[in-house]
Amino acid sequence: MKTAWQSFEQEALDSLRALIRLDTSNPPGNERLATDFLAARLAESRVDPVIVESAPDRANLVARIHGKDSTLKPLMISSHTDVVPVEHEGWKYPPFSAEIAERCVWGRGALDMKAKGAMDLGVFSAIVRAQAIPNRGLILAAVADEEAGSEMGAKFMVERHPELVRAGYVLNEVGGFTMFFGERKFYPIQVAEKGFVTVRMTTRGTPGHSSVPRLDSAIAQMAELICKLNRAPMRRRVTPLMRQLFERIGVSPEIETPIFRAMLSNTVVPTIVR
Repeated sequence: MKTAWQSFEQEALDSLRALIRLDTSNPPGNERLATDFLAARLAESRVDPVIVESAPDRANLVARIHGKDSTLKPLMISSHTDVVPVEHEGWKYPPFSAEIAERCVWGRGALDMKAKGAMDLGVFSAIVRAQAIPNRGLILAAVADEEAGSEMGAKFMVERHPELVRAGYVLNEVGGFTMFFGERKFYPIQVAEKGFVTVRMTTRGTPGHSSVPRLDSAIAQMAELICKLNRAPMRRRVTPLMRQLFERIGVSPEIETPIFRAMLSNTVVPTIVR
């Protein structure tokens, strides 16, 4: 059966815009809005997905196509349906309007990562409608809570419902993310991801007073430590894989861009102050 990819392109665009219009800002999440939409679209292709809630309205969706060879571990295509909160005044176009302007789709989640969710839905639906049977099974997963730690999403599914998401390979975020160098475009393949260590810092000192300021207040000490942390130099290390990347794209490992700087060393950053 020949697949009409042009119609799927429009369908994926329509799905992306519909997903952006669903406010799944985390907190509070409310990812059920997105999973219900995805489930309805999958139902049009006669797919009956599994929806699992980790808490009221914090929903995760999994759908599956069985492969020819059950001994091969499935491939999972995965996305998350929550987005980071929005400060409306900073947007050129309303963040949940999904307007098409300046050759782009505008909205919270257009990149991170409802576009991937719409693409996954399109690919999965195309395979089902073509009645194609892949060599290995295919799993579509759309999970909650990635932006706030994954406790309600990926972590919940792995710990509580591993049978639904057990796979040999996963295609997730960052794939197809365009990098521009001059007139050239590159599409990187992510092969690893940073781990993290969280350190809580508490400072104690003499209470401050507005009329008789003190230099040793807890807030002053904390402010100095935060600035020191933010300026902390970290040792650079160009791994063989990163060196190969720089050679392929024709740039120097000494290039000072935020994204490359973060790939060439450990990073330290203060993230929460209470």
